[in-house]
Amino acid sequence: MLPFDHKPWAKTVARLVIAATVLGIAAAAFYLHTLGPLDTGEIVAFLLLALAIIPTNLAVIYRKPQDDHPGVSGALHHRP
Repeated sequence: MLPFDHKPWAKTVARLVIAATVLGIAAAAFYLHTLGPLDTGEIVAFLLLALAIIPTNLAVIYRKPQDDHPGVSGALHHRP
C-alpha cells in the first residue's frame, strides 16, 4: 500500500487529510462561487482533486492488520 501506512498514527493522519481536503475544497468552491458561477472546469478540478486524495487515505483507514507485509516500501521478501 502506501509508505508508513503501518504506523500507529497513520489512521489519524489519514482522517485529518480527508477532513482538510473536504474543508479545503468546500472553502475554495465557496470563494470561487462568490466571484461568479462555478465553471465546469472548476467543478471537474475539485472532483479530480478529491479523487486523488480521498481514496488513498480511505485505504489506509480501512486497512486490516493482517494486510501487513514485511519489507520496506512494498519490496517483496520471501519468508523462509
